[in-house]
Amino acid sequence: MPIYAQLNDADIVIAVSQLAGEVDAAHMVPLDTLRPELLGQHCDLSGPEPVFTAVEPTPPTAPQSVSMRQAKRALLAAGLLDAADLAIASIPDDTARRAAQIDWTTSTEVRRDWPLVAAIAQALSLTDEQIDALFASASQL
Repeated sequence: MPIYAQLNDADIVIAVSQLAGEVDAAHMVPLDTLRPELLGQHCDLSGPEPVFTAVEPTPPTAPQSVSMRQAKRALLAAGLLDAADLAIASIPDDTARRAAQIDWTTSTEVRRDWPLVAAIAQALSLTDEQIDALFASASQL
């Protein structure tokens, strides 16, 4: 299945997804492999091959909270939802894992400062900038 980086109007990667079929759209850049580390990076399309570069940190513009639906849809679009579910299921302490599963399945809101967000981000090796990009993307869904 083809893999794409989705860009916003400023050519910043807002999602990395494996899709069911080929896509021919202006804001979709084909990739060879699933690369969630590209989230939040700038894509220069002026040469023969796309060039991804880190964007200098700016003051946070990502929302501090999104709905659980938005959060899960953003993770799905980035190809990270299954990994987030696995990270929760892999919490070794039974009580902590069950508490996280309750939060993950029944909360209506996800806050950026929520400890579960930090735990999932650590398990997925996401940077603060990538988390902010996911929250920004989620807020648009």
